[in-house]
Amino acid sequence: SRHAYSTIDLSQLLENLDMRVVGLVAAALLALAFLSQSVAGKRATASHILVKDLDLANKLKADITNGDVDFADAAQKHSTCPSSAKGGSLGTFGRGQMVPEFDQAVFDEEIPVGTVIGPVKTQFGQHLILVTSESKPPPQARRVSASARDRRASASASARAWTSS
Repeated sequence: SRHAYSTIDLSQLLENLDMRVVGLVAAALLALAFLSQSVAGKRATASHILVKDLDLANKLKADITNGDVDFADAAQKHSTCPSSAKGGSLGTFGRGQMVPEFDQAVFDEEIPVGTVIGPVKTQFGQHLILVTSESKPPPQARRVSASARDRRASASASARAWTSS
């Protein structure tokens, strides 16, 4: 079968490579990819309340803003997202990990941490969002991430040159 043929080719290839070197190259490439994704951008810790109805979202926002109800309690009672069991907590995430409308609201530089954001409409419904913390990478991490693509390309070219010799 085709699958068996592919397995044979792969096993023959692996027999001819020094696996320690391949492992080191793979580890280096993975580390660079991790650095470029995890520290390259801003990260936020946030909770949300997801409802279908805009009127309910506006009422909940007013109640939370006025201090009549706690954000986590409102999430547990009203949110249709599974995160409601944790008071709406989504944990910590980076830019680009959420749908664009949500992402844009969370990472808006002009909205202070601790502000109830929304309603924000996405394909899932209406969100109220509470960013509880955010972090920016240190200056050296930004420099690392800016050149990570070049280093990955260089490491990849080195790996190709090594495997072709």
